[in-house]
Amino acid sequence: MFNDNILDSSTYKTAKKGRRLVVMLIDYFLVLLVSFSLFALVIQPIFNQLPSTKEVEKQYKEKQDLVLDEIVSTHLQKKNSKENLVSVSSESKNYIVKLLKFSTTKYQDVDYYELKQGKKEYVEIKTEEFLSYRDKDGFYQNDDILYYYLNFRNKNKADYVSEIDTYSLIDVNAKLLKLDNENKSLVSSDFDMNADVFHLSKENTKILLDYVNYNTESGKELYQKLSYLYRSVIINAISEVEKNYTPYINKMNEFNTVYHKYSSMLGWMLVLAYVIAFLICYVPFQLIFRHGRTIGYRFFSLAMSRTDQMELRVWNVIVKDLVTFIMTFSSIFFMPVLLGKIDLLSCYLFGPVTLFQMILFSFLMIVVSIVFFFISKSNQALSDFASQTITVDLREKEEDFMIEQDKKENSYGK
Repeated sequence: MFNDNILDSSTYKTAKKGRRLVVMLIDYFLVLLVSFSLFALVIQPIFNQLPSTKEVEKQYKEKQDLVLDEIVSTHLQKKNSKENLVSVSSESKNYIVKLLKFSTTKYQDVDYYELKQGKKEYVEIKTEEFLSYRDKDGFYQNDDILYYYLNFRNKNKADYVSEIDTYSLIDVNAKLLKLDNENKSLVSSDFDMNADVFHLSKENTKILLDYVNYNTESGKELYQKLSYLYRSVIINAISEVEKNYTPYINKMNEFNTVYHKYSSMLGWMLVLAYVIAFLICYVPFQLIFRHGRTIGYRFFSLAMSRTDQMELRVWNVIVKDLVTFIMTFSSIFFMPVLLGKIDLLSCYLFGPVTLFQMILFSFLMIVVSIVFFFISKSNQALSDFASQTITVDLREKEEDFMIEQDKKENSYGK
């Protein structure tokens, strides 16, 4: 038996929907709080020290470095001092400065300068800084677009999954930068599409130089246009590498294999934290408070009672807790969010079944339970119906309610 005394449901009024909802929310978020605390303070620190975890983390770092090195080799993205990839947006700023420096070398009466302490400081641009500069192997080391399309891409043509065209300088200027069409205004009228490396017209060079140093309104549109042009070309090139460049694809697949293994291990730790938290929040208190009462039930003076007014049995409580366990499983969703590891939701737990899919099923159970709860005359949730129980309010006895009703009827008669 789960309790010492039979709780006759006919003696007490069924708990009101509002109070019942509040109790369900209290129990739900209490499990979430305990789960999060257990994971962050106990389970994850232990998990991080396990030899198996350290081995997978080592493999993860090795595979990640190989992928990053493959990306860096294309010159489409670079690493910073922390060995992380520099965003395309950030790199576009560097490209525009290099473009500006190169453009000033094309005009005798335009010199590159930087504003320091309110004074112009002219800087001599060396040949090695030109966008058109090529090293001893003929590679464009200062222009990422030229390096990828004219050097890297043509050199590694055989390593692409699908056949790609061989690019020349005119292809870059026309097809990618579109300097003969929509971006024609960026260059001077004598710009040679076949031989010239992209540089700005004299007027645009002066406008951009003023904008970079003085943040003039007239150069804002030009700067944004150049930034968009660089980003769009680079992003399209990155997409091509990700989809068609075999060495990158192979290394990425190897990385994903290790990543899924690591994320699955961490996902199971989240589930473990939830299981322990659920047991802590339910079983001890139901044994102590009796009548299947949790902390929320106890605080609001609610209790479980069988629909047939018989003695509450262990199986009633177990069935109710199992259904509640499935629905409360959805609380795991908030843990990766709070931990800043939202990608853990996509980890695989059972074959092709992901953590997110299990959470989604749990949320759907909640929706069904809420609908059932609101259409039920006895305010039964799905867990109540499955366990053949109802929730009663220990503060309100049915006999008191009937007495009050009789008083009202007598007063109306008078």
